[in-house]
Amino acid sequence: LSPHVLSVAREYRTGYAIMPCCIRDGLVGSVSSSSSGRNGGITDDKSRYAMQVGYLAGKFDCVRVAAISHRITNRFLIIIGDWS
Repeated sequence: LSPHVLSVAREYRTGYAIMPCCIRDGLVGSVSSSSSGRNGGITDDKSRYAMQVGYLAGKFDCVRVAAISHRITNRFLIIIGDWS
């Protein structure tokens, strides 16, 4: 859903802030959201999530990646940008 939301924001040339939670496997090469052994040596959930969010932010030329406390949720990164 996050790539779709970013595409719509770009299409309408508007600002956005999204907090990706469920990132589809395969978005970032061989890195998946599961803890299977097929993650290119990345074994912990926080690192996988940060890599997936970073890839998504870079792919859409986002302005900033911010964070809330990881004690609130394990999906704590926010992608921020503005195409206006």
